[in-house]
Amino acid sequence: MHVDLAVQYSERAPVPGELEVRIVPLAVRLGKALGLFFGLGGLGAVMVFLPGLHLCGVVLVLLATPLVSWFTWQRAVFTVGEQTVACPKCQAPVRVPANTVGWPVRFLCEPCGTNLTANPPKATPG
Repeated sequence: MHVDLAVQYSERAPVPGELEVRIVPLAVRLGKALGLFFGLGGLGAVMVFLPGLHLCGVVLVLLATPLVSWFTWQRAVFTVGEQTVACPKCQAPVRVPANTVGWPVRFLCEPCGTNLTANPPKATPG
């Protein structure tokens, strides 16, 4: 996928780049979210029988369960595999960490200490 590589917090124009992006299928995302939903729900059910924890633990788990499941389902739309790109500032090869999730993809150029971001290119009007 074509991306715009930019130095974070810089006015410098982004540089076009290429990252391998894997789309996570809906079934996998839904499976993870439902697994968390029922796992946390089960934890809340077990907490009912534990003295001391059931007073606020059950309420917190019941409130957190749908939120954690929703954000898990929304966040994991794609993953970026481990790969190397050139730093826009110093041109050194920079390793993009494996299984990076969410836009923008953020990573560090260790030779020059620059924080880099990768965004999908903005659509041009017209």
